[in-house]
Amino acid sequence: MKKSIFFSLLLFQAGLVVSGQDILPVKDGDIYSIEFANVKFSVDASTGGRVSSFKVNSNELLYTNKPDPTLWGSVLWPSPQNGGDKGWGWPPSVVIDLNPYNGTIAENKIIVVSEKDPNKSGLQVKKAYWGNDSDTSITLEYTMINITNAAFKVAPWEVTRIPSQGLLFFPKGDNTAYGDLAEYYSLVDGNYWYEYDNTQPKNIKSFSDGSQGWAATLNENHSLFIKRFDDTPLDKAAPQEDEIELWNSDLGYIEFENQAAYISLAPGDSLVWKMRWYLRQISQSISAKVGNPALVAEVLSVLDTTSVSVTENKGQLSSVFLYPNPCDGNYLNVSGIGEKNAQIEVIDMAGKVIFACHSSGQEVLRLNNLDLSAGVYTIKINTENRIESKKLVVR
Repeated sequence: MKKSIFFSLLLFQAGLVVSGQDILPVKDGDIYSIEFANVKFSVDASTGGRVSSFKVNSNELLYTNKPDPTLWGSVLWPSPQNGGDKGWGWPPSVVIDLNPYNGTIAENKIIVVSEKDPNKSGLQVKKAYWGNDSDTSITLEYTMINITNAAFKVAPWEVTRIPSQGLLFFPKGDNTAYGDLAEYYSLVDGNYWYEYDNTQPKNIKSFSDGSQGWAATLNENHSLFIKRFDDTPLDKAAPQEDEIELWNSDLGYIEFENQAAYISLAPGDSLVWKMRWYLRQISQSISAKVGNPALVAEVLSVLDTTSVSVTENKGQLSSVFLYPNPCDGNYLNVSGIGEKNAQIEVIDMAGKVIFACHSSGQEVLRLNNLDLSAGVYTIKINTENRIESKKLVVR
């Protein structure tokens, strides 16, 4: 029996994001586009169904030069590149990476489908893209189908090329970043930061496990690009690969890469990997500086990161509310806990508990004399029936 395996964000599974008005794509030849607010997103069905452009206020995010017909835009590859059941070395399958996809618009979605590739990858790939008016984001949904007669393991791998400039940053996971490019990383308050410098060696790579399910870049136009995806556990990475990878090319681009779990696909089975992209033009007053907590705060405010793990009352949405948020770090009100003897912890970006207390069932719990420095904190509420974590921004 054929089956599909889904990797999708908690915010989709729990229904925490409410759909807004449908954004209808348009077609111009082989180019399919979604445009709303100040964002325009385009896909080229004629060249591997790749993301060919992503703009905010007409400022292009992606590397769109074409010194090579394949080395531009954002593409999907099977992982690993080497080793494993289906390592492919170089170059990637032209069927998956370069050849035309069959494109169509179905309701509010751009859908592009590759030819079957029985020889190199053993896959057929389907990509779907749609806009979300509720949070001005783009959903990307990738499907890989095993079209062979044998089971094999594979992981989906998104490779997004951006011009060689600016900052890239993401939360550190369960290993230490490695690879030649990792020598140019900085670890600040639990986040890895990479700042491009033209004097750095080229054609080198870094590998790292991430956490929290996001990674971001800030370019010279002060365009903030955020990828939001399901976090991949360290032990689920493909052989010789990792969750977040960077490649510094001598052609003028950086590959900003992320991968999902390495899983087995039986003949006819498919995996589905879903993520969201956000692109914002942020204030020039937010310094493009390694370790700047205001940049992390900006990412988290865009994502409105709230994780909910319910052991009982399964399916209930959070009623807990923090205010003011952002705050000045002196005090915080927590409402909607609704239970006596709940434990409340304030946790910094390094994972250290810097304040803890218990509630007594009051409608609003006020936390005084916190004396928090500027940055991003997690407020963890642990009750008998549930555990909730909310993000607090201190400015």
